[in-house]
Amino acid sequence: MLRKLLLTVPLFFIFLLSACYTTPPNPQTPRDPFQHLNRDTTRFNDKIDKAVFKPVAQGYKAITPYFFRRSVTNFFSNLAGLDTIGNDLLQGDVGWALSDFWRFVINTTVGIVGIFDPARHLGLVKHKNDFGLTLNRWHFYSAYFVLPFLGPNTINTTIALPVDYYIGLSRRVFTAPQWIAALVLYLVNKRAQLLGREKTANGLMLDPYIFYQNAYFQYRAHLLQINRDGPFLNNEQTGETNE
Repeated sequence: MLRKLLLTVPLFFIFLLSACYTTPPNPQTPRDPFQHLNRDTTRFNDKIDKAVFKPVAQGYKAITPYFFRRSVTNFFSNLAGLDTIGNDLLQGDVGWALSDFWRFVINTTVGIVGIFDPARHLGLVKHKNDFGLTLNRWHFYSAYFVLPFLGPNTINTTIALPVDYYIGLSRRVFTAPQWIAALVLYLVNKRAQLLGREKTANGLMLDPYIFYQNAYFQYRAHLLQINRDGPFLNNEQTGETNE
């Protein structure tokens, strides 16, 4: 067993290093050395979405008022506040860390655990940060990688998932079964947000795989630029959006 583990660990790191770069990707020509695997995973995700997630999201949207869905979005955005602040500090962004700290405090208290978003009326904009962006900030980039169920990602953001979970609030607030239930609610709510945009997106697609790949890299580049600009140059809301 130990021998297999000792063999597996170096192979895993070789796999990661083969997909790592020191220069940012061009969103129009992203690095995609795992395209065959990524396309297979995308087809799998599409089948699961059509069979499960989309019908559930349609039913969820039909029986829940907009106010409820917006509150769910606000709650999960606020829940991610601690790992956002942690990554602000890892990137050396004191301005963003202070802005996100006060946003988290105000929305957790006055906003009733983040269900409401009074902080935005004070100019504290919604901001998304994660360990994948921290790696980018320190010039560590990686190839495109599609995850089952979670969709477009990179090797960086895949590595970031357990890191952000560890430094975040979720593991402190929820037990394991509660966390799974919360994750399902988050994914269904997120999928419901996208229902209204599908017709527009479908009309623009020649190759859905390339379309979503380019959109993902453009989105990540946008988030990285916002981090570099700082909170005082950004008046727009970033991160999660409502329908």
